[in-house]
Amino acid sequence: MRILFHGPGLAISKPQVNIQPIFGTQSTTISTFAELKLSHQLTGNRGNMIHAEAPAKLFEHDVKKSIYGNVATLQRSLGDSFADQMEENFDLIIISMANFIRTDHDGQHLLAPLRALNGRVKFMVLGAGLQGNPDPRNMIPSNLDLIAMFNEQAEVFAVRGRETALWLRKHGYENATIIGCPSLYAYPDSIMSLDYAAARARAENARIMTAGYLKQTENTLHPRGRELVKAFQGLKASYVMQDEVFTFSGLQTTPRAFNEGRCEVDKAVLEDYLKGYGVDNLPFDRYSYFMETSGWRQAAMAHDVFIGDRFHGGVAALQSGIPAIFLSHDNRVAELTSFFDLPALSTKEFARLGLRQTLETHLSDDAERKFKEKYLLLHKRFREFFAGHGLKVHPQPPGSPDTAPAPNPSKAQGGTITQPVRTVSEKIEFSIGKDDHIRIGDVYGKYHFSDISKPLVITFSHLGGSVSEDDMQAMKSPWAFDYLRRKNINCLCFASVRGKNKFYRDQTFIDALDKISAALPNFPNRLGYGTSMGAYAVSAFSGPLNISRLLLASPISTRDPKINYWDLAAKRSLPSFKFDWNGKYSDGAETTAGGYVIYDPLYGLDAQHARRFESLTPLKMPGAGHSGVDLLAQMKILDWVFSSFFEGHIDKPSYYQKIRARKSLASYYRGLLGKENTQITPARRQVMKNYLEKQRPNILKGIPDQIWGLDQASPRQVKQSAIPKSKDDITVISFPTSGSSTAEQSSNLLDRIRRLIGQ
Repeated sequence: MRILFHGPGLAISKPQVNIQPIFGTQSTTISTFAELKLSHQLTGNRGNMIHAEAPAKLFEHDVKKSIYGNVATLQRSLGDSFADQMEENFDLIIISMANFIRTDHDGQHLLAPLRALNGRVKFMVLGAGLQGNPDPRNMIPSNLDLIAMFNEQAEVFAVRGRETALWLRKHGYENATIIGCPSLYAYPDSIMSLDYAAARARAENARIMTAGYLKQTENTLHPRGRELVKAFQGLKASYVMQDEVFTFSGLQTTPRAFNEGRCEVDKAVLEDYLKGYGVDNLPFDRYSYFMETSGWRQAAMAHDVFIGDRFHGGVAALQSGIPAIFLSHDNRVAELTSFFDLPALSTKEFARLGLRQTLETHLSDDAERKFKEKYLLLHKRFREFFAGHGLKVHPQPPGSPDTAPAPNPSKAQGGTITQPVRTVSEKIEFSIGKDDHIRIGDVYGKYHFSDISKPLVITFSHLGGSVSEDDMQAMKSPWAFDYLRRKNINCLCFASVRGKNKFYRDQTFIDALDKISAALPNFPNRLGYGTSMGAYAVSAFSGPLNISRLLLASPISTRDPKINYWDLAAKRSLPSFKFDWNGKYSDGAETTAGGYVIYDPLYGLDAQHARRFESLTPLKMPGAGHSGVDLLAQMKILDWVFSSFFEGHIDKPSYYQKIRARKSLASYYRGLLGKENTQITPARRQVMKNYLEKQRPNILKGIPDQIWGLDQASPRQVKQSAIPKSKDDITVISFPTSGSSTAEQSSNLLDRIRRLIGQ
């Protein structure tokens, strides 16, 4: 594949001549910071070299016909022929990004050439990240346009972690995929050779490579730099600079402040300068600044451990097989260390613990084992994801099998696809072109794969949809299977085994999720669909099953009593609380998938679950109770809702217009009158009944008398809801609570009832 890698992989000039632009030249030997800045501007923060070179290291490509290049520069130099030449010479553009989702980033330099290409060459975006929590209203409009283009047109819009994905989905950009930073995948042999015990054995004698914010801010040193200096007193450490040298205004033209041959900032010159800002007793024995990445990695090998406040400085160490501990102070570092399970703590905590205890705590044998286990899993998912987009990842961890795209369905009809699995025991196999079933632990699954070039829908049945042993022998269809099968949609539908119902907390099934995911053919996308406890399962397992979008209805998020206190207090499905809700995949609300959640805002038990799904777009349906899917089906709009979701977008105005049809259904009023809707007091029930008697008598006939509950205590005697209220609990429609039946109060009640049923 011929790939144009857009990103500062090398510190070389970007030629602006109208001939084939491949490489520029390096600068003459540098000895001052002012000279160094010309080179620095080619890559920006030197950590950019680490992440920007990674795609070319990772993906197999035609080396003779692929280049590093800047698409904005190419557009300027090629002019009107830009799009033609890009299409003629390249099959793909890979754009390496970093912390560009911020208030001060201008996206125009990328936006213009991508618009000029107009889809003629596919492009992928890797490593996109959030800096802070910017309000879109304060961002440069061109950057928002760039984000929208990535979201809508990129073959892959890959972001580094959960926080970035949630921000994007909160603001309407739903197509992001979390992969972490590509730089962590580029040297898997080095990662798997990490030896935490060797670093621990050095204890206080460990030689440390560090990095941070030893930079001038106005007339003082950056606070994080001061903390770092204090924390490293008495330790053996060398310091790697990235952009700090350009903040020292008084040193920019000082001769020989930098020695390019040794990649070294002059220690005496720098420390003498910082004394003028009250910074004495600097603990570092060397200050380095690297012009390219291999020298950086080579220097890291002279150390026992990296402990620092720059993420890609730590990655350079990891790429050379040196353990890294990250001093985390912002969401950029925190997001990535959390995603990869890398050790992290604050600088103050490091100073409090001291070196020995920090190494023993954060570089334990157990920490090494957990990190490597997760790394192998993430690397496998990374390879499989990009294999589905036609890219083969070349460097693989020791012992990993090649990951190839699934066979063409036209050549595999009726055959069996066996994908690589995580262990050598009991492979899971799926067939193409015929319906079949599997059982793993106490979970039964039935699937229909007809065309692996189209998306797969994974569903989990609600608990009422469990299946018996006889049902499995007869290959009974789990919830939603027959519907999806009729539409000829690829589907894998799960249900609990009746009598052994473990609320999808069956450990055998949970342990097999990665194996199931690996065995599935390489569908272009995996979608999830579920209601009630099925919604819990499909959202909680969306990570290991690589589900990118979800459609949930009346969801349960978790049964962890520390979180789901309201269901416990209401004594709803008490048996479900007895299972292990502290283990893996125990909280569906932790999903990073995009999509939609449908729920009744008046049904407090469900509403509190639904509002926990921060990555999903809410679609409210007052009066649905816990039966949102059933009510959609009765209104004959369930197919429209699902089909819109399957195609990628549910139009909210159309949705709210269509669900107005519920006011003509007796089941809607039965939902409003359900015992769980404790805010519908007897006074309100009476007004609603009076309204239906006059305006909709046919509907009234479909509501049993006992549902009205009007023979119960007077409104003054009705107890308040037993559902605990948190500070962000739902806001319900307010009705008068007085038992008076004056004409004025009845009129007000009637107006509010009309507004409610007319929503």
